[in-house]
Amino acid sequence: MEGLTADIDARLRALTLNYSSADDASRAAALASVISALFTEPVRIGRVDRQLSVDADVARRVGALAGRLGTATPAQRERADALARRLAAFQRATAERGVLIEDVAISVRRRDGVRFAAREAWIVAVAAPFATWGWLNHWLPFHAARIIAMRSVQSAADPAMRTIVAGAALVALAYAAQGIAVGALFGWVSAAFYLVSLPLAAEANFFLRERLDRARRRAKAYLLFRQEPGVRNALTAELAALRGETLALDEELRAPSV
Repeated sequence: MEGLTADIDARLRALTLNYSSADDASRAAALASVISALFTEPVRIGRVDRQLSVDADVARRVGALAGRLGTATPAQRERADALARRLAAFQRATAERGVLIEDVAISVRRRDGVRFAAREAWIVAVAAPFATWGWLNHWLPFHAARIIAMRSVQSAADPAMRTIVAGAALVALAYAAQGIAVGALFGWVSAAFYLVSLPLAAEANFFLRERLDRARRRAKAYLLFRQEPGVRNALTAELAALRGETLALDEELRAPSV
């Protein structure tokens, strides 16, 4: 039984992230996010830039390497500290300019910028009316749910849970009221189609809001790099250097000691 318990524990630890404290977990997660971004090539907006599983895998490797630092040489520990400082400085440099690390290596060719603007404008033109309809139908229930959730708050988790519960109830009531009204005016077949359109419109709203924010940030990076090529060159050079140093340190710490 003890052997089985130990085996299960080892398998669970291999699948989850385990840290001695919340601060260690927070630092590892932040570092993993930056390192993941370093190795994420620019992709077309709308695709998944970086999956959470990627960050989790990197965080696991960061934790493993941090454990090896206990037996590393002073030079290796200093090298790791220097890399951590450079990663933090690089993240600050990009954040101060409103640029995502993933967008440092985007193309700044004029034709690529025109293609990007045309594609995003077309998507907005097609999706915006439907998304606006979704926003209008859900704003009042969600806003009312938030007001209800903030009453008699006893813990930090209360508002979120209450918003979910109250929001679901109020959205259901709003759907029912609209369905009855449409059914009375235009028939129940029309009401059925109308009700089906409401959650689809809400999805379109969430999608468009996220996409617009992502497109705005990439457009900002594109314009910045077009206007200030020196900034792009400096960030690109540091990006390449950090990638190389991260891989080199990873390999060195993984190598068996002689």
